[in-house]
Amino acid sequence: MKRLNYILSAFVLMSILVIGCKKDDPVAQPDPKKTMAEFPFIGEGHLSTYLMNLGGLIDTSTTIFSTQIDDVEWMVIAGNTLGADTTIVYAEGDFLMSYSIGEDPSTAVKLLKRNAQVGENWVADNITNVITGVDMSMTVAAGTFNSVELAQITPSNDTSMVYYTIEDGIIQQEFDAIVLVVYLELYSKNF
Repeated sequence: MKRLNYILSAFVLMSILVIGCKKDDPVAQPDPKKTMAEFPFIGEGHLSTYLMNLGGLIDTSTTIFSTQIDDVEWMVIAGNTLGADTTIVYAEGDFLMSYSIGEDPSTAVKLLKRNAQVGENWVADNITNVITGVDMSMTVAAGTFNSVELAQITPSNDTSMVYYTIEDGIIQQEFDAIVLVVYLELYSKNF
């Protein structure tokens, strides 16, 4: 009798496991046309060059370049004298999402938001993002832009202020940590 109870228990447990396991839903592929339509600064061959001031060292070689890969996603390469970072970006809802190349797409984080409203917020990689202004006039080397103001706050309360438009990308960024101040502004773009 004990053996029969054991077999029945094992059967019930296996049945629960089999019923509970279902095939994962297919992951929707990003639509590159949607990404370009909703975030026009992401486009084939688009190149933005930035003036960067890193603790007093001025560098104009900071660039962001986008290209389409496999007719599915957009790859963005950001580089400067300190190195390069390659990410995959795509539109999801009102957000521009991003993950590092070679990483699992499920690690994607929200970068920028379309249709931003003051007070909206989200957390990405332990950084709290808060929309603190819209239609903020910003004048940089590349011109004058009406930007969204985004505060990015780290767990240690270091704050980065990012000014962006969905048409032109990042216009200006200021990061003020205790030991280092970084300033980035749009210098030129080819679109």
